[in-house]
Parts: sequence; C-alpha cells; structure tokens
Amino acid sequence: MKIDRDKLRSAIRRLGNEYIYYMLDDAIELLPPSKLVKLAGRYLDVKSLQASGPKHAGLLAEVKAFEKASRAGDYYESFA
Repeated sequence: MKIDRDKLRSAIRRLGNEYIYYMLDDAIELLPPSKLVKLAGRYLDVKSLQASGPKHAGLLAEVKAFEKASRAGDYYESFA
C-alpha cells in the first residue's frame, strides 16, 4: 500500500496532540538508527541523547526477576 504524503500531513494536522505523540513514539521504534539520528538532529542535540551503558533488560526480564523473587518469598507479608 502506498500512502499519499500530502494527505497524511493533512490528516495529522487534524489529529489531537496526544495522537500525534503516540504516532511519533511508534515512528521512533520503526526508524533505523541512522534515520532516527538524522530526524532527531533537525530538532534536538543528538549528542545529549547518546545511549550510555547497557540497554534496559526489557519487560520479560523484569517479569522473570519478579517471578523468581516472588517464589523466594521476597514479597510475602503476614496478615496475622
């Protein structure tokens, strides 16, 4: 499917700000790193946005850590 960019721009202008932010957030995930740098560089200081340290482990890793801690009784509170 091919989208008419002018029609897309017009439709985006009619959206509320909240939906525009959601769309931008989705676009950030879809863009390859080189294009993201090019786009962000037009509006922001990309040097201040450079990744530092290891990446966030992700939701699955957090859930597994919570499961392990829960099974070990780390979150247990007695009601007596």
